[in-house]
Amino acid sequence: TILLGDDVPQPSILPVRTIDFPSNTFGKSSCGSTPSSMIATFMVVAFLAKELGKNANVFDLLTTGWYVSLIGSILISIGTYKKYFENQTSQTPAQTQTFDTSYYNSPISQNPSLPIENIQQVQPLVAQPQYIMVVNEPSKPLSERIAPLIDWLSQHRKKIIISGIALGTLAAVYVLFIKINPEKEGNIAAKAKCDCWDTDRNQLIANLDIILNALNNGNYKRKSEVRTDIDKYNKISDAYTKCEEMTATKARNKMANDYDKIGRFNAAYSTHQCETSKEQIVSTKLNEIEQKINLIKDPEPDADKIKTDLMGTQLPGWAFELLSDIKDFKITNITKTSDRIEYQVDMKLTAKSSNFDHDCQVVVIYTQNENGWNFSNVKTQFITFTNTFYTDRATTITPLSNCSWIADNHHKLGWRTYNWEYAPEVTTGPELGPKSLPSSTVYYIRSLENKSVDVKFTYKPNN
Repeated sequence: TILLGDDVPQPSILPVRTIDFPSNTFGKSSCGSTPSSMIATFMVVAFLAKELGKNANVFDLLTTGWYVSLIGSILISIGTYKKYFENQTSQTPAQTQTFDTSYYNSPISQNPSLPIENIQQVQPLVAQPQYIMVVNEPSKPLSERIAPLIDWLSQHRKKIIISGIALGTLAAVYVLFIKINPEKEGNIAAKAKCDCWDTDRNQLIANLDIILNALNNGNYKRKSEVRTDIDKYNKISDAYTKCEEMTATKARNKMANDYDKIGRFNAAYSTHQCETSKEQIVSTKLNEIEQKINLIKDPEPDADKIKTDLMGTQLPGWAFELLSDIKDFKITNITKTSDRIEYQVDMKLTAKSSNFDHDCQVVVIYTQNENGWNFSNVKTQFITFTNTFYTDRATTITPLSNCSWIADNHHKLGWRTYNWEYAPEVTTGPELGPKSLPSSTVYYIRSLENKSVDVKFTYKPNN
């Protein structure tokens, strides 16, 4: 370096101030070494993010902390390298030559071959304008230029290794625990779903074992009882459904609204196949239960069973609604084959609109299938209705449709098909014998005796 100046004392040397950096500058900062700075930054950022954003997702907080710690580590490394090169420059002795004002008359000023790159004005230690002329020095070989760096790397090998391990650890943590891999998440969720299914099947197998033990002990009297228990247990449980939904939903929430990742997740999730050995166990136990069900001989229906099965059925002019409507119940005949039973039953039913009960006879039919004896049908043999007739007025009677009927001939009655005084009237009574009545859908009947009389009508279905 050639120094030029005016009014410089003779001989005058311009001091050059240099700043010496400690040789162990690299890898140090106000936070300590680079690895500890990275870890401390990660922990502090995660803590602050959690405190400042209570609603933040833990996964997002960890991701934010990792990114900030990585950026902080890179900035610390850049600053450290910058200090290193400044240190190397400051420790290189300056080659200086000092000239006084006589330079302007020297041969150098007249030598145009002197290469000059740049002239900078600097503030000297004395309050006089000074100039520095920078002259190119010969280029050093590459080995000499990188020798200080190699020496420095050798001296700080331990710190460099620790820094590399820390960066590698952060990268591994990001790839393994932070970065979302839809295929991996799909396989993990599918495995969790299979675990839910395995738990559900284990519970079903335990319940089927309970049914088998009950069958072996003769606790079931009807086939239908066994099948009711099977239907109760042999289905997908609510616990499995909730477990599956929670597993898949939790995984999808990590991907927010990234539909590409969700699509890849769904593809991996749906293609994963669960282990099927438990299904084979379930199938084997169900077959064993079915064989034992076939050995059960269901008891034939009794009076209580028949009464219960009649509720809700209808007869001509009558509907079974309450068990209490049946006053008398008697099975008068049974006809059966291997898979069919017909019960002839005589009953007395409580009248709903009069003071007279109804006599009736029905045939109740049962058939047998895999669930035992089942109510099939009820057929009416006959049913009676009692009516009161008066001497001073006619009572309107509308016979039941689709039925043949007959009235008791114990009293003298007058029958008309039109309700007016001069209409033709047919007289019936015990002393007159059987008589045919004119066909009609309605009759107007009165008592021809000196008192009111009660007459029973008996109806039989035509089919």
